[in-house]
Amino acid sequence: MCIRDRVSTQSTGHELIGMAPFGRLMLLLLIPALAASARLSASADANGGIWIELDGRPWLVADEVQVAGLSKLNGSLSLLGVPGQREGTDQLGSYITIDMTWGRSDSNATLMTTSVRSYLSDPSTLVFEQQFPQQLGPDKAAATLSARSIFPGFRRPSVATQDRDCFAYHGVFPSINACMLSTYQESHQGGAPLVVYDSSNSSLPMTVFSALNYPKAQHMASDANFFGAGVKATVELIPAGWSQLFILTGASGINDGFMTW
Repeated sequence: MCIRDRVSTQSTGHELIGMAPFGRLMLLLLIPALAASARLSASADANGGIWIELDGRPWLVADEVQVAGLSKLNGSLSLLGVPGQREGTDQLGSYITIDMTWGRSDSNATLMTTSVRSYLSDPSTLVFEQQFPQQLGPDKAAATLSARSIFPGFRRPSVATQDRDCFAYHGVFPSINACMLSTYQESHQGGAPLVVYDSSNSSLPMTVFSALNYPKAQHMASDANFFGAGVKATVELIPAGWSQLFILTGASGINDGFMTW
């Protein structure tokens, strides 16, 4: 499905096959797969914004990307070319991607490529990737945020009617802190997993967002316009070929949502 002339991914509901990272396979073995999973879909507009729907309803918009001190929102970082699509396979199964390439607005040099994966075997899951084709050294601009790269960077709600409840884990011994999408802020020791849910809907549609690989290399980040995630700001060198992954899963109900995640 393509909405508003956007490149979109589409998946069909089949049983998940393959090993999931961070012990999720063990969780699936211990708890029967009875979670009320939902369908997540993603589409890209011509400017590189990602529009996410949960069971056909608008859910999140990821329209900020940052790398090397440059930002899509302030115009210093640009989409090079147009969003593309490809097919692939990883440990979660076969997927379709939306691929984008980013560079300086005054140059064609690629600084970061990004993708969103939608899985044929698990329509409740989206995976976001940041990939760095060239080495990136120390970044002075990284001191302003908790992460030196951002993708996805989710838009803050512009009006109160679009705001949603959320909670996230913070601290060395994690505790749950309540928030709204308009007020969410990461902490030195946390901010993820980040759970977003619709408290006005009795079925509690929800998503869980977290790192999928290299958890110690990533961090959540936010400012007045967005919240998202990327490579930790204290990382001084990102080697060529580095890939950072983040996962978003959808479900109905908080308990079932954590089982799906």
